[in-house]
Amino acid sequence: MTGIRRFLTSRLGAWAIALWITTAVLIYVARSDMRALDAFADRGRAATATLTAVEDRGRQNDAYLVTFTTADNRVVNATLWGLPADPRPKVGETMRVVYDTADPQLVKDARPNRFIGRRIMFGIAATSLLTAVLLTTLAVARVRRATRSGSAGPSATA
Repeated sequence: MTGIRRFLTSRLGAWAIALWITTAVLIYVARSDMRALDAFADRGRAATATLTAVEDRGRQNDAYLVTFTTADNRVVNATLWGLPADPRPKVGETMRVVYDTADPQLVKDARPNRFIGRRIMFGIAATSLLTAVLLTTLAVARVRRATRSGSAGPSATA
């Protein structure tokens, strides 16, 4: 059995591969969220919005209807989805939002703890990456030891 095949079929190798895939997915998800936030950083503008209504769809899926005035004095009614930041605002309260100047209907919560989730996601991805590197190193070392000790598979002599 070749070294790569032995690595792929070993339990440690399987865990390492699973962690590499998990890490790639976590980084992709975190990066997608960052791209969306970066678009707001490029074209976004802060405003103070008044919460006019809340459509209760479950804690993370609530729709928050807000009204704010853009820099060019347009009044905009927009929807914020599932605010992750606490405390949750109440109808009639004001809150900071960031809107896309190209499309003011696109609004994000501007409160500072909105970005904690992204940091946690990158922390989990970094931990997954380090664990994948460690498992891969251990699995490769085991395969090399097994190959050197002669237990790499049946011998070629008959």
